[in-house]
Amino acid sequence: MLIQNLAILIIGLGLGNSFTFDAPVSLQKRKFLLNSALSLVSVDDLSVSVDDLLETDVVLFAPTASSAPEAKNKELLLGYIDEKKYIQPLCIFEPSHYSYLFSSSSSSSLSSTLADFVHDEEGPKAEYSPPHDCEIVHVISHEIITPSARQVGGGQGLGNPHGEHCEDVYTIDLVDLVKDLGEEYIEILNVPLREGRM
Repeated sequence: MLIQNLAILIIGLGLGNSFTFDAPVSLQKRKFLLNSALSLVSVDDLSVSVDDLLETDVVLFAPTASSAPEAKNKELLLGYIDEKKYIQPLCIFEPSHYSYLFSSSSSSSLSSTLADFVHDEEGPKAEYSPPHDCEIVHVISHEIITPSARQVGGGQGLGNPHGEHCEDVYTIDLVDLVKDLGEEYIEILNVPLREGRM
């Protein structure tokens, strides 16, 4: 807490009149202010509460052993905050994007590093409720995320005859995601590949 307050004080002095101590500073604003000022403190050094996060925020989280007993030790998942303050786990459906994240092979064949992430409905849990069954360890920068929606099944057709059923999509540039997470988190990140979700 001391280093957090010190960092905010330094930033406040550097920004002059544009920073006030009277107004409450949200976790998101605090993160970006701190990151922009010599990276004095990262969000990982703060106590991250789901109550401080906004709907559609994307986070890195660790399921508890009781909620996902089959998960590997220290496994981290990617998920987004929904309107109920639950975390919906995310998956990826493009094999080349999956390979970019988790393979040491060359990624020069990628036509684009923009990857779409969607709700993983096939995992051990459809949603997580922090802090009861998971711990938030990192908040992804909102600057690299583009939330949108798409028609389920690619549009009208089997299972979505009128095209009215949609799902949330989070488009993230994988180059920026790797930079945001760092090697330490990438090594234990698990984003399931669900090719059938295309």
